[in-house]
Amino acid sequence: MKKVISSILIICIGLLIITGCENKDKGSIEKMKEQLEQQNGGASSSKIQSTDDLNNKSGLLTCTREATAEGDLKPYFSYVVTYKDGYLLRIHSIEKVSSESGTGLDAYYDAYVNINKKYEGLDGYNSQVNKTNTSVTRDTIIDYENIDTAKLLEIEGSENNIINSKGKASLNKWLTLATKFGTKCSEGGTM
Repeated sequence: MKKVISSILIICIGLLIITGCENKDKGSIEKMKEQLEQQNGGASSSKIQSTDDLNNKSGLLTCTREATAEGDLKPYFSYVVTYKDGYLLRIHSIEKVSSESGTGLDAYYDAYVNINKKYEGLDGYNSQVNKTNTSVTRDTIIDYENIDTAKLLEIEGSENNIINSKGKASLNKWLTLATKFGTKCSEGGTM
């Protein structure tokens, strides 16, 4: 059981690094996944040739990441990233872990709730965790334009963080980190 909880915490910390947010947007993970698949011709594959292509643009990236877990647990992660001139303005992430048997979901729920407690009271960072008999979903929005980056760095630490020396969230750093976790992005999408 300790191994399962340790694995969950490692996954959650990794997610924490590449996510964050407040939950003001409506929508389901299935809707976001469907939109991504339609944009990408039925498969989530990266269409971004170089992060340099995004440095002088503004727009949206739609991203997905799949992972594996023990038993019948099926994790799925999606992100909608709003950016301008090489900086993140906002990330809306939906992290969902489903299980037909419901086994193991309590550990994910507890881990997500504990992560959210660290960010309580931080303006610009809102997250909700919802649990059903067959899934746990964490819906998070980070508003990097309005978040107190000094407080964010106190919570997360500065090592391997996407916040640069100017106190702005670097799109390039986020994409580099997200790619290490298997995230695939393409330009475009809806919020």
